[in-house]
Amino acid sequence: MFQNTSTMSLLFYAVFVAIAFAGLIYVLKAVKRGVDPAKLDRVIELFKWTIGSVAIATVSLVVGDHFKERDQDVDELNYFHTYVEDVKKTEGVNERLRLVTYLSTVAPVGPLKQAWLNYRDTVNKELVSLMAVEKALKPLEAKDSTGILTPGQMQQKDSLEKKREELNRPISLSDAAAVPNQYRIVLSTDETGTAAMDELEKAKEINPNAEIIEKDGRFLTIINEPSHDKAKLTLLEAQKRFNTNPFIVRREFE
Repeated sequence: MFQNTSTMSLLFYAVFVAIAFAGLIYVLKAVKRGVDPAKLDRVIELFKWTIGSVAIATVSLVVGDHFKERDQDVDELNYFHTYVEDVKKTEGVNERLRLVTYLSTVAPVGPLKQAWLNYRDTVNKELVSLMAVEKALKPLEAKDSTGILTPGQMQQKDSLEKKREELNRPISLSDAAAVPNQYRIVLSTDETGTAAMDELEKAKEINPNAEIIEKDGRFLTIINEPSHDKAKLTLLEAQKRFNTNPFIVRREFE
């Protein structure tokens, strides 16, 4: 009830209205009873002085508290924005949950604390989703280590890995900032662009998005893929069509 100056101001206003109303009733009754006018004047003057003094002190208190509350709100907003950036940069659902739990615990009571509590519930749901993904991935990863995954299972594993990556990705990384094609299959390396064009025609039969890039004075025919499993499937197909020993490279390490 007393968490903000608006509530306090309304309460004090109601008190003063009640006192003024009670004083008016007292004066009217005193007039009816025929109280000595001089005595009544002294009572009224005392009443006015009391109300005026208390009102001035109360207004000063409320205004002072208002400015303190405003400064506190500014500090809380600065605190909020500082730690929001930390949360946005945190990689991994578990790490994000630990940070948000801490912030929801130490935040002062009020809207800010409730906001952190609400977001903690959201991150908890993300953690449940991540655990389900990890559980589904475990047998597929075990099979993959022995090289017996079917194409359908490889696609399922690829989809689950994407989901895991999305859940663990820092919030500050927008979809546009994330690398859409992390793996590159290098199909051939040629000394001239003309020779590379011949290889490109075959590459487009595998993936219409195949392209030629120039690197270190040579022309590379390449295909980009979003995951390692997808890249492996493309590599298997490329090995059937190319006799140039195609290989996979992760783009950040190329």
